[in-house]
Amino acid sequence: MKKTTENNIDLLKQEWDTWGKTDAFWAVLTDPSKKGNRWDESDFFATGKQHVDWIMENLKKAGVSINPQRALDFGCGVGRITRALTRHFKKTIGVDIAPSMIQKARELNAQFNCRFEVTPDPALAPIQSERFDFITSWIVFQHMNKELATEYLATLAQLLEKDGVLFVQVASHRYLPGIGLLAFLRKWVLRQMGPTIRMHGFPRAEVEAALRKAGLNIVAVQDDHSCGWSWKSYSYLAQKR
Repeated sequence: MKKTTENNIDLLKQEWDTWGKTDAFWAVLTDPSKKGNRWDESDFFATGKQHVDWIMENLKKAGVSINPQRALDFGCGVGRITRALTRHFKKTIGVDIAPSMIQKARELNAQFNCRFEVTPDPALAPIQSERFDFITSWIVFQHMNKELATEYLATLAQLLEKDGVLFVQVASHRYLPGIGLLAFLRKWVLRQMGPTIRMHGFPRAEVEAALRKAGLNIVAVQDDHSCGWSWKSYSYLAQKR
């Protein structure tokens, strides 16, 4: 199991570090019209603000209140969501497996009150002694197998303060069996253009079981469309008691 995890992490790090060096914005938000470094920086970061506003509205609707002290953005990329979280929390940290992504995040967000760390293992060693009131992760877990995702979810739960809130998105499965062939062809085309962006499913029942095993109470689960038309995806709102 340990060897499988290490291999998966090494592959993720290699692929996403390459994306961070070649087309970081597009790798985070794969709008076909923006490939080839065609994202406008202001437009890109504006999507982070919109997303965090949506998160806060969802928390309000669910009747969940958060201590506005410390937030963590897991799989932060170049800090799209991390930056937006600084409007709501006194201290915000973004972590990512790819050194090139973290380097860009630090450069692009130098004027904002946030910190970025490279975290090369599921223990999240650089921040394992810290605790957070809110942890979020979007379009991240879909790029790792469910064994590795389970390890990371357990670590994130451990990093939460009592009554801390976790709000994450996880892809579940492809909508139709035939989509697999289309996805394979898409991956093949993308591979000719650059490093692979791998997709993995983590079924809803298994995600819920992993969250409960990690000591979290599930507050709400809702359909999410972050993965586009080919994948079923859910967002999970959970709290540590």
